[in-house]
Amino acid sequence: MPKSPISRRLGGYRKRLVHEFAMWRHRRRNARNERCYGEWIEGLLAAPPDVFLGPDLPSGGVRGHVRAIKEHSSLRVQLVPDEAAMGCLENFTADIRRRFMEFDPAGSPAVHSHVIPWFIQWCHLQQKRGLRWVHTHHNWYYPEFSRTSLEPWQKEFNEGFLFALRNADVALSVSRWQQDFLRREHHTDTAYLPNGVDVLACDRGDARRFRKQNGIVGPFVLYVGRNDTVKNPADFVRL
Repeated sequence: MPKSPISRRLGGYRKRLVHEFAMWRHRRRNARNERCYGEWIEGLLAAPPDVFLGPDLPSGGVRGHVRAIKEHSSLRVQLVPDEAAMGCLENFTADIRRRFMEFDPAGSPAVHSHVIPWFIQWCHLQQKRGLRWVHTHHNWYYPEFSRTSLEPWQKEFNEGFLFALRNADVALSVSRWQQDFLRREHHTDTAYLPNGVDVLACDRGDARRFRKQNGIVGPFVLYVGRNDTVKNPADFVRL
């Protein structure tokens, strides 16, 4: 049954109202992000750190790595994005990243990048301004990580890693085998700085509690890792 003119008009008003509300929320979110970002940058300019370190990812091994650097360094280390800023920002969105690319960290002597291509490019820009650029090489993406070919984003990351290898003032490797790989495949020497594990924290683990909670009887092996091809759990099982 066709809609009456009044029904069509009311439907049009409803769609317009929904659209206007969505736009209002979008403007409100952007205004909040702009305010939070501006306050964060003002704080950095007022008290420049010794090192800008990043990116601070939401999860994963790199997050633990950069946070350990901040915790144990004797220098004043600024994580990017800052935890306090992320508590205010809705997210470190593409717009915020574009604005951050223009940020000039005058007064800070060094930047230290990990993994993410946009942060590698930001560090390169700071290098042109006279800052020292340190890059830590974590695992690259190798052909065996995929059954067919690497994903476009994995190729993009590898290109970023190679760019950092060729341009950073200081290149670090988290493992000996990776150091050998970079020397063999790309003819570049890197300094070895292991991606350490807090063994004291591991020693505090209580296997009896884990066994009780999970109803395990007898000996067991605990695998801590992601079950994807990059982490290669199949090799662990074979071992």
